[in-house]
Amino acid sequence: MIFDESIDVYVNGVSQNKIDRMRLPRYIDRPRHCSPFYPHNRSAPTLYIRVIKEEHAGRTAGQDKHPAYDL
Repeated sequence: MIFDESIDVYVNGVSQNKIDRMRLPRYIDRPRHCSPFYPHNRSAPTLYIRVIKEEHAGRTAGQDKHPAYDL
């Protein structure tokens, strides 16, 4: 799955700071619908960052983010 700036919406080469839903991969959700798979649907590092923040257990590193990162 590609979750980089290539799934962002661009107008005349300028990012509009939003995700193009048509470029997202699809998956079958619990109600059996074909839904777009957003970056936050994966549990990988995002889940760990949320847990650290919610538990006030430390800081997380910041970095350059594109809308594809779904912030």
